[in-house]
Amino acid sequence: MALENITKNTKSIKTQVENVVNDNVEYYKLLGFKIAAKSATSLVGLFLMSLFVLLIVLMLAMAGGFALSAYWGNYAYGFLVMAGILVLLLILLILFRKFIIDRPVLRKFSKLLLNPSDK
Repeated sequence: MALENITKNTKSIKTQVENVVNDNVEYYKLLGFKIAAKSATSLVGLFLMSLFVLLIVLMLAMAGGFALSAYWGNYAYGFLVMAGILVLLLILLILFRKFIIDRPVLRKFSKLLLNPSDK
């Protein structure tokens, strides 16, 4: 009788352990999907914002080029000065990339990975 109880308990423990392992596997699959979905939506949002910023900068550069061209009476001078301003902005962006781009992006992804329970 005691032997039968031990075998029943052993089978019960085995099924409970299997259930716990399966539940944990399902939980981590869902957690991985949640993190991947948040990352994908963040990347799509970043891409769309970057696209709009690019279009805004392009339109402002065109307007600035035409304005400077009208001021100097020469299209070449106006657009060369505008191109020079954009090159200077690019150089500043490259020099301060760590502060402007790298750190905020790393902070955002670290928050996503380290605090996956946040909404």
